[in-house]
Amino acid sequence: MGTDASQESFASRRKLMQMELLYDVGLELSSTLDPEYLVNEILYRSAMMVDARSVALITRNGDGTFALSAQAANHPVPRDLLRLNALSAVWEGGDPEDVDHGAEGWGNLLIIRLNGSEHV
Repeated sequence: MGTDASQESFASRRKLMQMELLYDVGLELSSTLDPEYLVNEILYRSAMMVDARSVALITRNGDGTFALSAQAANHPVPRDLLRLNALSAVWEGGDPEDVDHGAEGWGNLLIIRLNGSEHV
């Protein structure tokens, strides 16, 4: 099997795994109404889907500071992560940003803003 065929096979298997994870999330959504359980389950599955070691859902308070809402992490979220200038930049601009934080388990970060009705 050539390298191109091997890469295509891997990509196909990865897409199948991602679709299975999405299906599992759909099953979880239809099986419970507990919002805390659902958020944690979705974060955990999202981390699996993108091969992340950890994920965190961070909200912005009325005073402009950031707070941890939920996490699916192998390592606790470092508190100084909540004071990164990159969080404010992504919050204001909306463009994803790669950050090299350097904390154990949180060295390379991808910060993405998720838009909701009135909260991000």
